[in-house]
Amino acid sequence: MHVDDVRPGMKGVGYTVFQGNKPEPMGVEVLGVLRNLNGPHSDLVLIRLQGEKAEYTGVVAGMSGSPVYINGKLLGALAFRIGAFSKEPIAGVTPIEQMLEINEFDHSIPPGGTASSAKAAGAAKTSGPGASDTNALQSYAQYLQPIDAPFVFSGFNEGSVKEFAPQFATAGLVPVMGVGSASNE
Repeated sequence: MHVDDVRPGMKGVGYTVFQGNKPEPMGVEVLGVLRNLNGPHSDLVLIRLQGEKAEYTGVVAGMSGSPVYINGKLLGALAFRIGAFSKEPIAGVTPIEQMLEINEFDHSIPPGGTASSAKAAGAAKTSGPGASDTNALQSYAQYLQPIDAPFVFSGFNEGSVKEFAPQFATAGLVPVMGVGSASNE
């Protein structure tokens, strides 16, 4: 589904794992589209998750990558949430059309060439003293952050996992101790 076809109020379904390893459906409602949030032509669809489980948990670590469908068409995948501790079930969806563009991007750099390391400008300031921001949707932009991706370690001792935690964090991964044990032998 093209992001230009997305309208506030559209309803759909997303799939995520709340417990175990079986994806479960949850309702979604489009709140709007944040244009150029992560740079030029890098839009984000803001949605509200619906359903008992989603409304209870909010958007939590591990939901990143969960697919979202509108009218049976793939809209994209969950990628952002509001703050680290918010239980508000509002999420940002990276549109599938922008994810698929990476295939073209990979081929756009000529052999032997280098990619620019310049970071695209973030979202413009959405509010401040004396500012009369009437667009409530844009006010969410300043609170959005990527959803953490837990990476489960089993068979490692806690010290080893803690030692390498900063390296995993730079890759957007949160190391988590899994069930199991490590031996001193």
